[in-house]
Amino acid sequence: EGELVGDWFSFPLDEEVIAERIGLNAEYEEYAIHDTDNFPMEISEYTSIEELNRIYEQLEELPDYLLDDLDSFISCYGSLEELVEHKDD
Repeated sequence: EGELVGDWFSFPLDEEVIAERIGLNAEYEEYAIHDTDNFPMEISEYTSIEELNRIYEQLEELPDYLLDDLDSFISCYGSLEELVEHKDD
């Protein structure tokens, strides 16, 4: 209805906390991600909270040198999942 409400969140994300802080409920159930300060890869503004937490868990498994140039490594391996699988290679 024309009103934007936003807030910053830290991982892991808690759906109940997000809903409370930005006013999600049965009537207002949509959200979009408009800023990802310090997140090491591109994500869609419509990525689900579950998917964000899954991505975060995978990123936690990677050493810093991979995170520093994450997009290049993902490009090389084809996906974040493949990169995580071969992180020790």
